[in-house]
Amino acid sequence: MTETSATEFSFLRPLWHHSTLRADHGVEPVVLDRGENIYLWDAQGRRYVDGHASFGSCIVGHGRTEIAQAAYDQMVRGAHLPSVFGCTNEPAARLSHKLLELTGHEGGSVRYATSGSEAVEAALRIAFNYHVNRGEAERRVILSTYGSYHGTTIATMAAPGNVENAHYISDLDVMFRRLPPTPHADERASDSWVATLEATIEEVGPHRIAALLAEPIPASVEGGIRVAHLDHWKKVQTVLRKHGILHITDEVLCGWGRKGTLFGQQHFGVRGDLITLSKGLSSGYFPISARCR
Repeated sequence: MTETSATEFSFLRPLWHHSTLRADHGVEPVVLDRGENIYLWDAQGRRYVDGHASFGSCIVGHGRTEIAQAAYDQMVRGAHLPSVFGCTNEPAARLSHKLLELTGHEGGSVRYATSGSEAVEAALRIAFNYHVNRGEAERRVILSTYGSYHGTTIATMAAPGNVENAHYISDLDVMFRRLPPTPHADERASDSWVATLEATIEEVGPHRIAALLAEPIPASVEGGIRVAHLDHWKKVQTVLRKHGILHITDEVLCGWGRKGTLFGQQHFGVRGDLITLSKGLSSGYFPISARCR
């Protein structure tokens, strides 16, 4: 197999480059070749600091041989050991017990997938199904917030209601009712947001709302990083539980120690009814996500 030179790459072929590029970026991509700890090297030997940690995934650094070895050891035992048709496997069961312990959901269950988007999609489906099983099938609306980020599938992109995506997510608008962005650390701003939440629930009808989907600490290009008042999510959960609305806490980006606590929700002393995890779950060494309940 011959090596491919950097000049043979383009942004659209053979590998699609989905990000918008700056006008002064140039016509050729930066061909990343390897990583070690916090650094990345391109094919020309130039070194960079991986400042965004590979989209927030690589939280323990590149080149960790012990992680690669653990993945290799499992792969030679079996490529894909399914957990359907009455089957299970020891590593998945062991990880599930650990995740439920860490998230405070002992006695619950974990569903695995390969991306954060899938984890959020699964949480939405489970929220709908939960209410169906309780005889409240009309609960089909998801509360979400502007300026949030939940993934790149159609439903997860529709949740924040970003204008630039309107041309292909507008058909899902009936599924979501969007609230203002999570407020910054100001108690009055929090009280105002909670009042808007209560008014929205009253307007939509609590009997029609399945869940609130929100990041404990949002971090997106549109909304920035927003750390709410310490009591904010406690007040939110009080309102949700009064109306039988589930709380989906999306920890895909803000989880795994980024706030000092292991998960963002722990900073606020709350626990979501459903919790979505990815990125730091494997530090980007393997595509995996989880939804805990």
